Amino acid sequence: MRTFSDGLEQRFERLKIVVRKWENRMESMPRQMLELFDQEDLSGIESLLIAKKQLREQTERLRQFIQKWESPNNNMLGVMETDDENVRSFF
Repeated sequence: MRTFSDGLEQRFERLKIVVRKWENRMESMPRQMLELFDQEDLSGIESLLIAKKQLREQTERLRQFIQKWESPNNNMLGVMETDDENVRSFF
């Protein structure tokens, strides 16, 4: 039987795949930088540096998002789980 959390786990796995793809993209950037340098393409180098900075920041934000919301101590809303039946019935 499929539960709601199964869907969430799959989504987090897809997000982790995105992070890995972004990391692979960043790893290829030094090679691209050398190619642009050989072509004396200063505007291309500038664009690549900007893209790398943005991608690095985006990757870090997504990693932090995954770490925060995938934590077993948080429910889907990021609120600590409780054993208090009154609190659970409220939500």
